[in-house]
Amino acid sequence: MRAAFMTKCVVLAVSGVVILGGLKTAANAAQGVPDFDVTITPASQTVQRGQSVSYAVAVRSLEGFRGSVSLRFANVPTGTLSQANPAAVYVASGATARSVIVLKPSATTPVGPAVFQVNGVSGSKTRSASAT
Repeated sequence: MRAAFMTKCVVLAVSGVVILGGLKTAANAAQGVPDFDVTITPASQTVQRGQSVSYAVAVRSLEGFRGSVSLRFANVPTGTLSQANPAAVYVASGATARSVIVLKPSATTPVGPAVFQVNGVSGSKTRSASAT
């Protein structure tokens, strides 16, 4: 059985699942409620202004979930170009869909560590992961 994650839109400085718009509980998993989760790897990278850095995003089906999941960014530092390829993935039941995100800070991007978030959105469900 999966551990329950309970949060109120807290962005973590490490990669992991953050639940937005509801709670994902062990009870839901036991009842077989279709769901998905989002992960980003690696959890942290360093990049210089003007260069780009790539992260792998995985959207995994849980409890038979299947459907299209749009990937959206949040908390990306000002002046940073963010792209997901593809920007939406189809997740088959029991499978994992993958995307690559690229961040490219510009000369105006503030220097220093920053935590950004990728939100996977499907219908009324939003599942998120963060990285630095």
